[in-house]
Amino acid sequence: MALASDLERVLSHILPMPAMMAQGRRLGMPNHMEMIRDRLWGINGTIKDAEHRALKEPESEEWVTDVGAAIVDIDDLLGRILDWHPRGGAAAASNRSSHSICSIREASRQAILLELKEMVGRLNYLVRRGSVLGLSKEIMESVDPRQEEEYSTVLREEVVGRNEHVEEIIDSLKQPQSGDCDELQIINDLGGKTTLARLIYHHPWVQEQFQHRIWVDVPNIASLDPMWIMREFTSSITGEPCEDIWLFFDGIHGSKYLLVLDDLNIGEEDRDKWLQLENFLLLVGAPGSTVVVIPDLFFIQDVLGSAVRTWHFSGLPEDDWVQLCLRQALIRPDQREEAKAIIHSCKRNTQDWSPTDAKIFGSVLRYTEMSRWQQQLDAVNMRQWEKVRHNKDMALIFLHYMTPTMTRLVLYRWLIVQDGKTNYEDFLHVLAAEGFLPYSDVEGTITEKLEFHVYDYMHFLFTTTKHCYDLRGVLSNSTIPRQCLYLRMFVDSNTVTFPMTLFDGINQLRGMFTNLIHLRILYLRAIKIQQLPNSVGKLLILRYLNLSQSEIQALPKSLCKLRNLRVLNLAHCEKLQKLPKRIHNLENLHVLKLAYCTKLQMLPISITGLINLQELDLEGCQWLLELPEGLNNMKKLANLNVYRCPLNQMPYGISQMSNLLKLSGHIVVGDLGNALSKLESLRNLKELWLQNLQQVSNSEDGLTPLKLHDILPQLMYLKLHWKWVNMEDMRTSELVSLQILEGLQPNSNLKKLEIILYLGEEFPVWIKEGFNHLHKLKEIKLINLKRCKKLPSLGGLLDLEIVELSGMDLINVVDEAFYGDDGTFPELKRLTLSHMLALEKWLKVERKKEFLFPKLRRLTLIQCPKFKALEVDLEVSTLSIWLNNKMLQTSEFEGWQNLPIKNLEIVGCQEMRCLPQDMERCVKLRSLTINGCDNLDCLPEWLQGFKHLKSLCLYDCGALSSIPEKLKRLRKVVIKVCPKLRL
Repeated sequence: MALASDLERVLSHILPMPAMMAQGRRLGMPNHMEMIRDRLWGINGTIKDAEHRALKEPESEEWVTDVGAAIVDIDDLLGRILDWHPRGGAAAASNRSSHSICSIREASRQAILLELKEMVGRLNYLVRRGSVLGLSKEIMESVDPRQEEEYSTVLREEVVGRNEHVEEIIDSLKQPQSGDCDELQIINDLGGKTTLARLIYHHPWVQEQFQHRIWVDVPNIASLDPMWIMREFTSSITGEPCEDIWLFFDGIHGSKYLLVLDDLNIGEEDRDKWLQLENFLLLVGAPGSTVVVIPDLFFIQDVLGSAVRTWHFSGLPEDDWVQLCLRQALIRPDQREEAKAIIHSCKRNTQDWSPTDAKIFGSVLRYTEMSRWQQQLDAVNMRQWEKVRHNKDMALIFLHYMTPTMTRLVLYRWLIVQDGKTNYEDFLHVLAAEGFLPYSDVEGTITEKLEFHVYDYMHFLFTTTKHCYDLRGVLSNSTIPRQCLYLRMFVDSNTVTFPMTLFDGINQLRGMFTNLIHLRILYLRAIKIQQLPNSVGKLLILRYLNLSQSEIQALPKSLCKLRNLRVLNLAHCEKLQKLPKRIHNLENLHVLKLAYCTKLQMLPISITGLINLQELDLEGCQWLLELPEGLNNMKKLANLNVYRCPLNQMPYGISQMSNLLKLSGHIVVGDLGNALSKLESLRNLKELWLQNLQQVSNSEDGLTPLKLHDILPQLMYLKLHWKWVNMEDMRTSELVSLQILEGLQPNSNLKKLEIILYLGEEFPVWIKEGFNHLHKLKEIKLINLKRCKKLPSLGGLLDLEIVELSGMDLINVVDEAFYGDDGTFPELKRLTLSHMLALEKWLKVERKKEFLFPKLRRLTLIQCPKFKALEVDLEVSTLSIWLNNKMLQTSEFEGWQNLPIKNLEIVGCQEMRCLPQDMERCVKLRSLTINGCDNLDCLPEWLQGFKHLKSLCLYDCGALSSIPEKLKRLRKVVIKVCPKLRL
């Protein structure tokens, strides 16, 4: 499934690297590298057709398998070429790239030259075999864009319907601009932006006018990295690897350039980064230099500023769109008219199809029998994914026309998904291990993007390809091919040792590991194994190893040979007692997760030798009493998590770890002023969790004029946690707690705030009047504030999206104070009221012009037994009711009419015997889920009148014995552990 993506990565990211080309010259074999490149481009043009035909033709399947093996071997060879240096040592290591497989095997120049010659012969053989098979060639995919003349010719011949747009943009570029550098943004929601930019980039006038033309494919998963773009810019001009751009400044300064930034992703948080990049480009460029921006899906145009010109262009005319579609179809002349009529019909029914969609439609015609053309195209046209999801050809068609990045996302999600859910932390770490984003970027907006991609169209791609390629049940006669790069193993949950005969010809697991020499990712999460064989040390290029939730007691010493390992996940290995003493040999390890290894009592002193480690997660290691001395040697550590570790104090030297971005579970000892002064050198810190604040609260020395915002100006997330043993301590420390919280006022850029077990009856001013001090806040959680008498005013926070109020026992009404002056909660999307034992009413307030809660879509009520009146009108689509919400089920509750809900979830409401009668007003309901309601004995007949209801899920309802007949025929009915219910 990832073959085309792997090949694209070699062609577009590894072979063109300045470091790779420099190594080719140093080795005296640039011609061999060019021959490999040319053969790979030839194969690239036929790979799509080959993968489709491989589904039905054994000869094509064998060819695809051999190509896959060759690509893996080429990747390994190129990695060794990057590592090669006549003197070896650090100079070789500096050439390594996150996009290449770095083998630690050393090779002489003669050995590398011999392998290159053999590889050229191997590729020639594959090209000849492809020709014999009659594989169709995608012309645009078979020519290297760096071959200027040939590629320009192909563009002119293959691209349809864009000549007019190109000439208009060229005419615009010819006009003199006021600034030294012209910035042009190309926008079209219907696709084709990159192709249009290619036509401009290779236009004869552009070739004549600009001294340098630079094309940069921006990694759009990660946030904007201006330094990376500057290095790519500089390397493209100089043809040399570039770490320090200023060493090459004289060589790039003063030239007129055209820079294309393809798939650029810019968010609100990137304004300063974009300004930094702009300043650099202005500094180095001569007047007339031009930057062309091709935005990605999440691009925020306002960040670029008004000086950037925007060029909007329309989609393809219908005739051009149909021509492109028919060209892709490769159908017989006698089929052409029928195909043309069907395509025109589909195009007229839906106007928003892109050029890529035309190619998809054409591919559907190519690989579908003529009798099913109309059926398949109608299904795609109407986005009826269920009708095409079991079609293997359709899966490949959609995959082939995704961007390589999107293909990777599908692959990695497929690799780690469990029970239909994605573990985003694992997902992000896999991406980081593979070099798709920096480790400092594994949270926040990146997660939001990934969450976006797993729904609708992306969800179809995932489920379809998973259906076609899922190899969970490994048969006894199956063999994992040696070119396997990514492996997830599924073993019965009761298995404590690996089966000894999993694969034909491999009698033991150590044999399998010896065979899989190219393995990069090994995902063994939630497998109840107790040990790994020593042969795991043979996986010399492994980058990612996940053993979380296993029963591993100790790691083999051979694991420390994995010098290319980037991520080691041992979280929730509750029987793990120690780490290997030579763990420092994992010299490229960036992430070590040991969270909730509850038997781990100490870390080896050698762990401080992991000088490239960026994340150390020790959360919940309940017997870990101290950290080793010398932790400050980890100069690159960005994320340290010791939350819920029984440490008496933080390790010496924590203040010297200036690269820390996230510090979780910091122990505050002594007075607050002293504690804050120790954090003063960590000015890059973005996330801070302070625990055991009661130790400060019990001391009068805790009073200090120093404020948190004075020392941590970049803080984005603040979590404050008190922990009390008895009520007497709580009563005597109330005033000091207020003063401590006053001293912990963060900077005004804070986006997330969480306060747990704070004692005060009221809040300090910076919370009480949050709209004045926390105007960028997006999320706030106030947990177990038992003595608080009044809610803070949050309605005026214009960016606030998530609010959770829990355990505030004295709050009996949500009133004007919560809204604040003219507050409406304009961006609030999720609100949770949890364990609000006294809460009775949620009052409505009047606003002259604006609606209250205009974007609130999810409301969760947990253990609010007295809540009986919801007076405010809400546009909530999802309502979750957990535990005891007694009044909601009675006729006394007022408010069902104010809830136009579409999704209702009821969990653990033990006192509920039937659904509340007034819920009959929720006529827009689409899905109903009931879980763990032991006393619910039936569902009401009036549910049958809900015309929009499509889904009914019932779990663990022991007394439920009947449901209305009509509900049994809904589109989706799931019933589990309801023993009395008979359908």
